[in-house]
Amino acid sequence: MHLKEEENSFSQKRHLEDIIDKYSNFIGFPMYLNGRKLNMVQAIWTRSKSDVTEEQHLEFYRYISGSYDAPRYTLHFTADVPIQINSIFYVGESHTE
Repeated sequence: MHLKEEENSFSQKRHLEDIIDKYSNFIGFPMYLNGRKLNMVQAIWTRSKSDVTEEQHLEFYRYISGSYDAPRYTLHFTADVPIQINSIFYVGESHTE
C-alpha cells in the first residue's frame, strides 16, 4: 500500500483505531487490527426488546452520549410494515444547555 506524504497519519495505529471506532463500531462483523478486535459495542437496536437488559441500555447510553448519568426514559421501537425500522430513543436526565 502506498500513501501520499501528507496522508501519513493513516499509517499510525491510533489514527486507524479512532476511525474504526467512530465510523465502524456497529457493523455486523468483527474488525481486527494487529490481531485485536476493535468494534466491541453491539448494535442493540437490532435485537429484540426483550433480549436487551436495563444494564445493556445504560452501558450503550453512556457510550453514545459520553455522559455518566442514566437515561430518564428509554424507548426501544421496532416496526415491520411498510418498512423495517429498529431504533432506540433515550431522554437524558439533564441537558447541557
